Amino acid sequence: MKRWLTFLISFAFCISSFALPQPTDTLYTRVLSDMGFDYFKQGNLEAALDCYRKVCEVAPRLGDTVRWSAALSSMGAIYRRKQMPDSCLSCYQEALQLAEHMRDDAEQANLLSKIALNYMSAGEAKKAVSASERAVNLATQSGEMEAIMFASYAGSTVHFRSGSYEKGIRILQNLVTEAKRQDKPQYMLRGYRILLQMFDRRGLRDSVNHYMHDMDSALNILPSYAREVAMALEQQAIIYTKYHNFRKSLEAYQKLLSHQGGGNLTIDKIYLGMARNYYSLRDYLRAMKYYDRAVKTADSLHTVRLDEQVSNFNTRLEAKEKALAEGEKRQEELKQEIHFLRRTLYAMIALTGLIVAGLLWTKKRNARTEK
Repeated sequence: MKRWLTFLISFAFCISSFALPQPTDTLYTRVLSDMGFDYFKQGNLEAALDCYRKVCEVAPRLGDTVRWSAALSSMGAIYRRKQMPDSCLSCYQEALQLAEHMRDDAEQANLLSKIALNYMSAGEAKKAVSASERAVNLATQSGEMEAIMFASYAGSTVHFRSGSYEKGIRILQNLVTEAKRQDKPQYMLRGYRILLQMFDRRGLRDSVNHYMHDMDSALNILPSYAREVAMALEQQAIIYTKYHNFRKSLEAYQKLLSHQGGGNLTIDKIYLGMARNYYSLRDYLRAMKYYDRAVKTADSLHTVRLDEQVSNFNTRLEAKEKALAEGEKRQEELKQEIHFLRRTLYAMIALTGLIVAGLLWTKKRNARTEK
């Protein structure tokens, strides 16, 4: 009898473990995350926050730790933009705990870099330095160049702002060395850009010239249409203009123009830069020509850009709302399925109880009969 009872109880527990599976459909959180990103890009921070909060409510139940962590990180960025440092730090630290649980070195490095920049904005230099050093170590350990790039940027920024220029420069030099080792010239160019900005701000002309030469060497490796090349050419054009090397600056702007920009500068800004260089060279006719082009292009670009942004956002929003409705429908189906399985479980437990009661009653009756 004891064996039968043990068997039935074990059977009931087995049913409970299989009858209530955790839902694993992450379409809902995926769509919410995408909508949050779109709202953030548009500047609608409250709508973005609402989307990310919903992700944080649903993702833990779905076991979607990656999007849960990403949503917390995005919320931290929004709170930082809204100048709410305590809420920002709380979100980053919660996301960091999830990254530590997942043992994701690159994500830990990214979050620690954001935490370091947040501490620096709040005037807590010691905490910022500590977090940035941990970020650089973890990023290097991960070997992922994007994480190393961001950690190096944050670390160098923190050190420069706290007055430790040599440490900041060393971090960036290590970044360039690692990019060379991994044969990734795009990250070399990004490192050179930051180094040039730092040396330029400190007025170290010799160092600027040295890294401008190194940048030229790296520019020859990548295809001319690459975004990193455009960004590097923009940096060179600005520095050449500042040091009155107007012809070199014009060469950089001409290269940018031949590939329709590709970096941060729009075509009208390139025309404006060229106009200023021609004016400095006292070529007033060409200067007026490019000033005129800059104004006309700016007006045209502004109209086209606004129309495109509105159209693209509305199209994406409609698609996301449709996908969100589908995700909500799937969530409801999962809830109904779990409700059905829960009722099945209760029925099985009740049936098991009846069987046990029947067996006990039979045992008692047999015992009375034997007496």
